[in-house]
Amino acid sequence: MKDDALRTNDVLTFWSDQGQLVHASYCVREGLFFNKHGQVRFNPWKLIDHGEVMEHWGAYRLQIERRL
Repeated sequence: MKDDALRTNDVLTFWSDQGQLVHASYCVREGLFFNKHGQVRFNPWKLIDHGEVMEHWGAYRLQIERRL
């Protein structure tokens, strides 16, 4: 992707070294993401900022998915 600035509707995907998708988060607007840490129903859906997303998932390889 040429333009790495995050945009509304981007999906951040995080990948393991083995090529497995481990997490995804949806960009609602600049700097704000719809996110859920974990797969059980007790993990709440939350709106969090980019820093919190990266704090939890930044150890994985980031790939930005964007509809063109």
